[in-house]
Amino acid sequence: LLRYLKKIFYNSVAELRYIYFVEKGIVKSTIFREGREFIVFFALENEVPFSSPDLIHSGQSLYTLETIDDCILWRISRKDLADLFGTSINLSNWGRMLLQEWLAVSSSYFSSIHWMSKKEQYQYLLEKMPQLVQRLSMRDLSAWLDITPQSLSRIRADIY
Repeated sequence: LLRYLKKIFYNSVAELRYIYFVEKGIVKSTIFREGREFIVFFALENEVPFSSPDLIHSGQSLYTLETIDDCILWRISRKDLADLFGTSINLSNWGRMLLQEWLAVSSSYFSSIHWMSKKEQYQYLLEKMPQLVQRLSMRDLSAWLDITPQSLSRIRADIY
């Protein structure tokens, strides 16, 4: 059990030895490209902040994980998780369902959401993830949408 307040708890330059589970709070997953930080996803309560390669391959993850508010996280070593998957069909099925959910979300994003206008993306978030929109800062939400906070303000003004 770990408690964090706005802290990077895993940096992508290190080997990913643990898989985390969010009991309370929000974890931001970022990737750095061309000198910029891009927000890939957010994990909320009862979610696991990971990419599918994190569960499959050992070594360095693609992502940096950071808590953006007061968080309670559980962690398990990748080895212990693999051992548990080998001893329990229920846990193994949970791991498989986790990967299937990640694949479905990723597929949905790249097949439809990615191609929406920024206004449509924001409306989609309001409809599908209102609790996330309410809890994120303007800075994080606009960065996730890959727009400026000013552009997000204009989109919000247009909608409301």
